[in-house]
Amino acid sequence: MENDNLEQLHSNQAGEGGTALPSTSTDDEERSANTYIATFQGIGFVTPFIVAFIADCLIGDYWTINMFTSLCLIPGILLIAISSIPYSGESVDFPLDQLKLGTHILFPLGFGAAKTLYGVYAAKQYDPINHTDQIERFFILFTGIEFIGSFLGALVSIVISDQLKIDEGSANGLVIAEFINSGAIIFGLFIFLLGSARSFVEATLCFGGNGKGCTFPGFAKTKDSKGGRVPDAVVEGMVQIILLFVVFLLVIPVNVAFTQAVVVNITTCAFMKGIGPFKGPLLVSTAFLFIGVWAFFIKRFISPFLLRKQIKLSIANRFALGSFFLGCSYVVAVIMNYGVIRVYLESGSQISIFWGLFGTFLAGGIAFHFSAMNEIAFTVAPAELKMLGTAVMLFMSQGIPNLIGAILFKACTPWFRDSEGNKIRTIQHYVDGKSINFTYLMMGLAFFNVLIMFVPPIKRWIRRVEEKSIANNTARILNIA
Repeated sequence: MENDNLEQLHSNQAGEGGTALPSTSTDDEERSANTYIATFQGIGFVTPFIVAFIADCLIGDYWTINMFTSLCLIPGILLIAISSIPYSGESVDFPLDQLKLGTHILFPLGFGAAKTLYGVYAAKQYDPINHTDQIERFFILFTGIEFIGSFLGALVSIVISDQLKIDEGSANGLVIAEFINSGAIIFGLFIFLLGSARSFVEATLCFGGNGKGCTFPGFAKTKDSKGGRVPDAVVEGMVQIILLFVVFLLVIPVNVAFTQAVVVNITTCAFMKGIGPFKGPLLVSTAFLFIGVWAFFIKRFISPFLLRKQIKLSIANRFALGSFFLGCSYVVAVIMNYGVIRVYLESGSQISIFWGLFGTFLAGGIAFHFSAMNEIAFTVAPAELKMLGTAVMLFMSQGIPNLIGAILFKACTPWFRDSEGNKIRTIQHYVDGKSINFTYLMMGLAFFNVLIMFVPPIKRWIRRVEEKSIANNTARILNIA
């Protein structure tokens, strides 16, 4: 978990430092930057499937973690940092090829592997039969650590960059932040290696058991008990993985809304009054901090209280709670939008950016949602395919939503222009534009997901998938034992 925290610290720092374009950037520059970032994200979110195959089928979790962290993640970070040093090698040409090796190959591979491996590897310390409550609390804690790492990464890059302005002949603050974060991950790997590969018992890809549980008619025909050639348990295990795709498909709307929170908040915060480094990017990053705070609050207070009352929140209920709080954060964004416009029209001044903390605090409630996603991916996936279950979760919760969000944003581009077709560059453009419509759209997606999770057949189906998968996994474990 320490290693995951440090990986999140760096990956968010890379995102904060790599996506911003000056207000004077051209359309070609913006398209080039967007393509560059999309390639990085695409490789990063396909990697989990490669990593899952290596970990589940070939060399196991422990050695996969060591391989991708030491050969991809750390070298990728260092290469990005070294390539980005201003005038490195006394050359006036920026080393773009070396930078692409770091940003398009090494770091995405390491980043995707880290997202897949760290949490599941740590969760395997718990017995899936007897420790269901501990697994739920673990993933709440894991969510908190993951997002606090994201906040720290953003904080490091933003504060250092603000203090070290990028003027000719001066040090690049983002490069310094890269070296700090790469050092942190090297330290995390060292701590991890102090442990033992025998700390956790890893399952091999060898299904057993009676195969009772979730199934589809078409898959049932392939079972050996039905005259087919495939062992029952193998069929049931793959069906459980397929069912994960369907479960995560139901929460695509709220995941899309979360991916676009940056667009909404950065657009509004650009015309709010900041103090020192506390401007739009840092305000957006406080959402990560509050997700971590909410996660610890849930684990320390809410979960024990519900346990005493003998109340257990279902996965669907936690999806609904997370969606509700994210929707409420968009309500705050709408209020801020009208506040920015009203104050500007009345006095020509700006409102304080600290008002945005109300919205990012409410957004932190999505910790309910994220911990539920990690938990159901872990509990539904067979013991032999835990990494593949996490890969499916990452692809459906981040990869696909990012793609849909980018398509929606492109389709809604006219809302981010004023009445004369100019991009929103000034407060006057912002007042004349219709960017508030995009905020309403994202708010609608979040609240729509709340309604989906309140549909009784959907709630019952998700609970049935979870319960039958756990029973199926338990039967296989007992049979193997």
